[in-house]
Amino acid sequence: MKKRILVVDDEETLLTVITKALEREGYDVTATVDSHQALSDIAISYHGSNPYHLLITDMKMPGMSGMELVAAINNGDMALPILAITGCGDKKMVMDLMRLGCADYMDKPFTVKEIAARVKTLLAAEAGDAFEEQQEPAKETVASIGDSDDWRIIKPDGAGSHELADSLRVQMVQRLDEGVQKFRFDFSDVETVDVVMLTVLLCFGRMLSETNSDSSLEMINVNSAICSMFKHTGVTNYYVIPCAEAGS
Repeated sequence: MKKRILVVDDEETLLTVITKALEREGYDVTATVDSHQALSDIAISYHGSNPYHLLITDMKMPGMSGMELVAAINNGDMALPILAITGCGDKKMVMDLMRLGCADYMDKPFTVKEIAARVKTLLAAEAGDAFEEQQEPAKETVASIGDSDDWRIIKPDGAGSHELADSLRVQMVQRLDEGVQKFRFDFSDVETVDVVMLTVLLCFGRMLSETNSDSSLEMINVNSAICSMFKHTGVTNYYVIPCAEAGS
């Protein structure tokens, strides 16, 4: 059965471009310029036999904004992965979206190839919708740092959360393949806690999609997010070096 995708954007040209691109990828795409109609369709399908598998929504729309649409879905307890289309560099909006449960975002402008790839990743990770709250790492784990020479430092590098997440994921996978299970995560060059949280969330989602895991993440704070990620990778010990904002 084809995956069902709902696309919402008041800009009809972009709406058509996205719709046709995703239809070429084999998806069953419904497009609308009306966010109120979109919310109604989502509610009806969610409680019916043919729910949507993904929502793609613009943020700035007349009537009900994209943020209000995401909030309404969240308030209605409708589990639906959401890909938000945002204005370039609006970090506050991105963090608000993530706190509302939005799965991912894309800044304008983007190519049809880029959005098709992002949709594929999100749908691959869709299997898991049971979010687990994780506990803080045990104090004895933190205290054991330096007791052994098998700790490895992971220091993500990049210009933004997506690049940082890719860097973190690549280094994690490489070290895990080498059998490493003890890590120091160094976020000292990252400016804010929000960026660290978003980086960990994106990294986690991509690793899950690659391993076909059936679990997802509810991010409470940086350490619990990393703890949840490690549950699926076999890592048993870790320590987080705070970012600049947290250390100030």
